[in-house]
Amino acid sequence: MIDKKFERNVFKMFISNILIVLSGVISGFILPNILGVTGYGYYKIFNLYTTYIVFCDLGLANGIYLLFGGYSFGTLPKEKFRLYFKVLCIIQLFFAIAFIMISISFMKGEYIFIFLMLGLFLIVNNISNYFEKISIAIGEFDALSLRNTLKSFMSLIIVLLLWLLKILNVNLVLYRAYVVLFFGVYLILSVQYCIFYKSISFGKSVSFKKERANIFKAFKVGCMLLVADMIANLILTIDRQFVSILFDINIYSIYSFAYSMLKIIVIAISAISTVLYPSLKRMNKTEIKNSYTKTLIVIMIIAFISQLAYYPLCLIVIYFLPNYIAALNIFRVLFPSITINIIISMIIINHYKALQKQNLYFVITSIVLAISVILNVLAYMVTHKPIGFSIASVITMVVWYLISDYYISREYNITNFKELIFMMVNILGYYIISFKVQNYYWGFIFNALFIIFVCLIFYKNQTLKLFFGKKKGI
Repeated sequence: MIDKKFERNVFKMFISNILIVLSGVISGFILPNILGVTGYGYYKIFNLYTTYIVFCDLGLANGIYLLFGGYSFGTLPKEKFRLYFKVLCIIQLFFAIAFIMISISFMKGEYIFIFLMLGLFLIVNNISNYFEKISIAIGEFDALSLRNTLKSFMSLIIVLLLWLLKILNVNLVLYRAYVVLFFGVYLILSVQYCIFYKSISFGKSVSFKKERANIFKAFKVGCMLLVADMIANLILTIDRQFVSILFDINIYSIYSFAYSMLKIIVIAISAISTVLYPSLKRMNKTEIKNSYTKTLIVIMIIAFISQLAYYPLCLIVIYFLPNYIAALNIFRVLFPSITINIIISMIIINHYKALQKQNLYFVITSIVLAISVILNVLAYMVTHKPIGFSIASVITMVVWYLISDYYISREYNITNFKELIFMMVNILGYYIISFKVQNYYWGFIFNALFIIFVCLIFYKNQTLKLFFGKKKGI
């Protein structure tokens, strides 16, 4: 059963996530104006590849996450963890040198700078990711919320600094300046984490020979989850990969901007995902089974209500970012994909991890990736336009949900057909209203009424309890 501690941790993460959202909204709408369409496109290319460099830890962080999920900080074997940190740093240094050599030897134009910075960035990013995994595994959400708060404030500062550089007409390539400052933020965050966790980072450690078996075990159990996560990440970014290859940098910039707006919604409600895994690890199988459908319903209600954000975000783009108006058609098509992504990443994947089903998770993501590639190729053959990839992305997310939920439901011996109908009704309703009602103000009102009506028809008690803390009749 989900207890008060779970609720407190969700609240902590929600508050820190709100700060990230605020900084994300400000930087997300100011940064494209500062960098311009071309500069923003190059920054988003860099940002796209940063989603892959987390895999340069070879699964060590994931292995520790799986093996020590449910522990408390006081019960961690500190001398062993100091060795794990040393191993992580050596691996990151090796990959950083490799990236820098590739940049110098094989890249051309702006990609020299992009890959050079990726080599430096992977060190600080993966150190931060390592400690973030530990924080989630042991339920140390104070460290995580502190990091999120620091990141939010520093992100705002560097955007303001970039804005000042543009006003002063300083002779700099602004997207490069932003990438360097972005690296600086993560450098500070990684140092902050090392200081916060100094007792498991520095000092006397056990010998590698003595701990070798456990290190290889961490790599082994983490590697499958690492590969599965990498494939899942490819599923989420494959359309952008196609657009970056097949179209020029300006079109890619417009397409990526649509995703940047979607990311704001994900961050806003991702607190539950962060807290859920360590809470599931402390449950027995019966409790995990009972929690699945309940949390699935709650996240579905929240996710589909979040679709209303489509309308104010569109208005912000129209009034403040006219150069990116072309992104709105893509944004409209993509929006339901992010609500399904929220359901998969926050609920379903955490249950696969809690049940130690990372091998099955790997198989499912591999199948979905193959389907995604086929759908994206067909989309390009039919449309020859970026919006075709958006349609393929939405279909892929629906397929991913169907397959992932099928195996979890079979494991728990339950049926979630009602939840599937609820999802499809909301998606179809959103598309009909957003395409038919061109006025954004009326579209918001009609969509809000539709979502409230559907939520009350399908899940009246859960909806009333979620927003008013009470059930029907009370």
